[in-house]
Amino acid sequence: MKNGIIISVLLFAFLQGYSQSIDLERGKEIDSIVNQYVKEYSIVGLSVGIVHGDETYSKHYGLTDPKNGYQITDSTLFLTSSISKLFTATAIFQLIEENKLTLEDRLIDILTDFRMKDKRYTDIRIKHLLTHSSGLKWDNKLNESPDDSTSIELFLQNLRKQKLNFTPGEKMSYKTYSNAGYDLLGIVIERISGMKFSNYVKANILEPLQMNQSTYYYENVDSSVLAIPQIVAGNSRRVKRLNFFGIDNKNRPILNGEPLSLTSYGIYGEEFEHNPSGNLISSAVELNFWMQHNLKIYTDSTFNSILTRATLKEMWATDRNSG
Repeated sequence: MKNGIIISVLLFAFLQGYSQSIDLERGKEIDSIVNQYVKEYSIVGLSVGIVHGDETYSKHYGLTDPKNGYQITDSTLFLTSSISKLFTATAIFQLIEENKLTLEDRLIDILTDFRMKDKRYTDIRIKHLLTHSSGLKWDNKLNESPDDSTSIELFLQNLRKQKLNFTPGEKMSYKTYSNAGYDLLGIVIERISGMKFSNYVKANILEPLQMNQSTYYYENVDSSVLAIPQIVAGNSRRVKRLNFFGIDNKNRPILNGEPLSLTSYGIYGEEFEHNPSGNLISSAVELNFWMQHNLKIYTDSTFNSILTRATLKEMWATDRNSG
């Protein structure tokens, strides 16, 4: 689910100015912020993760599901949606470090079976996919996805019917965001590494960071630790708009501080081919590991792990022109 309201929520943060120890008083401060949103949005379950230097902290609220839910704990897993893209980008930069790939490489030179109806597709480079400046559409949805490894070929076939929205590198803004671009990066990782995308991320990122619960497959997760996404119940235009865009009507708000009628979202995550853009399932605790590890790489030039400091700085650098 890449749009809309997910009432079961996961949050994690890096607090640069958080100078005092995280203790019971800090927990009360977090409560004072979170509780108002729990009430306003009828949030069923929530995990908060905080990282400050060598300290990590997590705090949890509510249940995994409003009907037959379990208490949310350190072990509760949430669909992280587009946080997944951070792991895909990291995998790409690992391959760049190994001199198996460059930002300037053309996509067609790696995926020789990649075609589109628009000749400009031959100019798409790795950097364009990473920075959402490729010209690809928001998504590449299959009408009937087999939801397994055979969907990759169908994903590529479906792109052959499409044209780009603009010349690669010509534009870059929130309007050019493309999940399809990151799904293609996942295929690039598979072709270059010779490993299934999820296996590569597990072996080269998740396991080294001790993110042992994190996975791309909700079917493998025990129901007692899986937070179920919730949406506002109803079929009115206002409700559908709120669920899809997360935007409430200012004149006639649905979110008015009163309890909302909720229902579990019918589908958990996206199909197999969208693992690289939005299917990672993780917890606040394990995402704390992720953030803490990256910050240590960035601040300690002697600490090289999943990436070197130089590579991480390059990955985090602002790119305003990917032409």
